[in-house]
Amino acid sequence: MADEQETASDIEVKAMVAIIHDPNYLRVHTYPKQGDDSVRLAVIEWWRVIDADADHWEPVVNMEPMEHEAAMTRAREFAAEKGIPVIYERRD
Repeated sequence: MADEQETASDIEVKAMVAIIHDPNYLRVHTYPKQGDDSVRLAVIEWWRVIDADADHWEPVVNMEPMEHEAAMTRAREFAAEKGIPVIYERRD
């Protein structure tokens, strides 16, 4: 039986559920470098809620050359270290 692929709405639902239960999480986005499709760039961001009045995106990786699976591995390792989920994944 073939694996079912998650749709964008499935990922959005996971994100909303995770935010309700744990406001600290990572999101991962990889995409081809403009003008050079042989190079992929990765962005890994940490949504941090400090308290009721302070929250922000904190970059973990910012447009570094990295294949998608390497970015996911790095995100999973960082998330495990911090005890937070990786709940958003986007690959263009």
